[in-house]
Amino acid sequence: MKYLALILLLICPALAQDEHPIDVQFDKDIDKNSSTHGMVAAYEKALKSWDKELNKHYQKLMAGLDTAGKANLKDSQRAWIVYRDKEIHNIVEYYAKVEGTMFRAISAAARTNLTKNRALSLSYMADFVEIREK
Repeated sequence: MKYLALILLLICPALAQDEHPIDVQFDKDIDKNSSTHGMVAAYEKALKSWDKELNKHYQKLMAGLDTAGKANLKDSQRAWIVYRDKEIHNIVEYYAKVEGTMFRAISAAARTNLTKNRALSLSYMADFVEIREK
């Protein structure tokens, strides 16, 4: 039974994501100011929140791993950071060449989603380690 919850989380991540407090706050921020500037600000705020969430789950996961697992996670996280930085550079360069103010919001969304997806991935892994330990 304890694995059923984990399986549901892995099968339906979109459902789990919709209810996340960061997403709820993001929606409220957009409702308050749906201008391009407001959207970019909402995404930047969400990015900071997702980064904190990522770090929280990274630490939680590290606490539940053995020495080899910690080394693997550390290597994986370092590789992800390199990927993230290169992908953000690519996104910024691409959208800088496209005309129209809306592309600033699209660029901000893409950058935010990189961190959000990694945070959720680490969260699922940390939950699995926690369930396995019980």
